[in-house]
Amino acid sequence: MKNKLIISRTPLRVSFFGGGTDLEHYSKRNEGKVLSTAINKYIYVVVRKHSPLYKTNFRLNYSISENQTSLSKIKNKIIKECLKFLSIKGPIYISTFSDIPDRSGLGSSSSFTVGLLNALYAYKGIKVDQKRLAEEAYLIETLKVKSPIGRQDQYAAAIGGFNYFKFKKNNKVMIKKIMDKNLFNLINNNMLLIWTKIRRDNTKILQSQKKNIKQNKIYLDQLKSYVELFNKKLKKKQITKKLFGNLINLSHNTKINLTNKILNRKISILIGKIKMHNVYGLKLLGAGGGGFILCCLSNKKNLSKKFECQNFKIDNSGTKIIFNG
Repeated sequence: MKNKLIISRTPLRVSFFGGGTDLEHYSKRNEGKVLSTAINKYIYVVVRKHSPLYKTNFRLNYSISENQTSLSKIKNKIIKECLKFLSIKGPIYISTFSDIPDRSGLGSSSSFTVGLLNALYAYKGIKVDQKRLAEEAYLIETLKVKSPIGRQDQYAAAIGGFNYFKFKKNNKVMIKKIMDKNLFNLINNNMLLIWTKIRRDNTKILQSQKKNIKQNKIYLDQLKSYVELFNKKLKKKQITKKLFGNLINLSHNTKINLTNKILNRKISILIGKIKMHNVYGLKLLGAGGGGFILCCLSNKKNLSKKFECQNFKIDNSGTKIIFNG
């Protein structure tokens, strides 16, 4: 393993419909359904065996730098638990960087976990399939790191593409890959991300949703129904920009009932400004409280001049090793 260098690339995701129904406190009782796509915005993880000249076993670079002599002292919980999970004791160097800021509603923590596991397996010379990476990432994030999250982000990041997920009561995940050229063209050409300039911690928002699970069931059922309606329209080849936008609006207006922590004054003002530009639909992505707003519209240029925007396209590859040498 002398001087071995591994680089993984893992996509972020945009969740269109059904977010929240993948959380276990809902899906174990009612079955969750989600429609989402991986996008061509990525998290990169670099792993390398470092020189014995360094006096530390673990050299880590993410939003901060760590140099630790023992695994137990590592502050980054995801890195620590992934190393423990794969019984890697160092000496090792791990670095990560991203196309998009973290805590932005695009599933970055799960993409990082999936990408880190993928890189560490490659570092050990082990090939694993994408679904296994998704499931192991979910178990690490929920059971070890204790994040109050669902299953959709890990699977979107691991397998890539536009997917219809069913989260069964027995914890199994059913995946249907959707391959529709017209739909892909619509998403690639008529969808845009607008940055709220707010990076947030989703923990309190998701914990609040979990506390209100009984009151929220009616809203989560509605969010799931938009997945079912979209699928029906897709089968009949009736998906248009206007229909897609209307469903996105419905999803947003339903989602904000889950907790009063999803919106704040700054985001509400920004949404009001965006609506003045004749968008078909918009929704705040992720758990809420900040991050990106997804917009469906005819002309991207009009919004691009007014707001901080990111174009995106569908990623079909999922997590992959882009360098191994």
